[in-house]
Amino acid sequence: MSDYTEKIAREVIESNKVAIKSNRPKIALKNNPELLNNEQEVVELEIEKILNVIKKHHTELIPFITRLNNRVQDITEETHFCAVYLLLCQTIIYWDSLFLLAENGNSSAMQLSTRTIKEALALAQLFSFEFANKEDGNLKKWFSGKIISHEMYRKKIKEFFKDMSKKEIAFLEETSKNLYQMESHSIHVAYTSVIECISPFTEDFDLGEHTKFKRTSYNLNYVKGIMIEANIALKFVYRFLLNDYETYNQLDKILNKYSKC
Repeated sequence: MSDYTEKIAREVIESNKVAIKSNRPKIALKNNPELLNNEQEVVELEIEKILNVIKKHHTELIPFITRLNNRVQDITEETHFCAVYLLLCQTIIYWDSLFLLAENGNSSAMQLSTRTIKEALALAQLFSFEFANKEDGNLKKWFSGKIISHEMYRKKIKEFFKDMSKKEIAFLEETSKNLYQMESHSIHVAYTSVIECISPFTEDFDLGEHTKFKRTSYNLNYVKGIMIEANIALKFVYRFLLNDYETYNQLDKILNKYSKC
């Protein structure tokens, strides 16, 4: 873990501890016993509003994934086309699961789905870029059942930004690495992810789900960004794997539309 992510982890833990031990939430709930119910109604409306935008974006992207099947002759073939098609189809399944989790305020489990989606998107872009460069080393490893680390994607994607300055590339690489490490906290059930499930109103694990819905509302804005990433990944696929600039431009229009939502 980098010094930066360690610092952020400590800050997350300490800020949550302060909030959990504060008397203000307990006093507020005592003065208004309906506080949590009232907040819940507001939060659920917020979730519905953001989720509807994400779902609409997802619906528009699905046809661009399913049409990739036209480039696959045999679903068991070990080609770049088949790998990318399978990976992107896998994201559809996880997006469906994520939507159900969000509707039920299951923030912690949502984070696991988003991480899996991002892993699949990264591999789809890696294989597309390697196809354009006539490489298949990672593809062969993947089809043999080996795990391709996210680091391989980060290294390869640097080539895509080769026109940027060394300073800009270093910043991009470090930012991507730090973000990936912070996302790993949920996967590995780090204390940073668990402590966020403790309610400051009860100083107990929030089995009553108020905190879960509140966190879901916050996290959906991040999920919205991941759907933007999915759109960008598809553009990447159509540019490097299929060399289809007409579809690339169609995806760009969809991206611009939802970037403004």
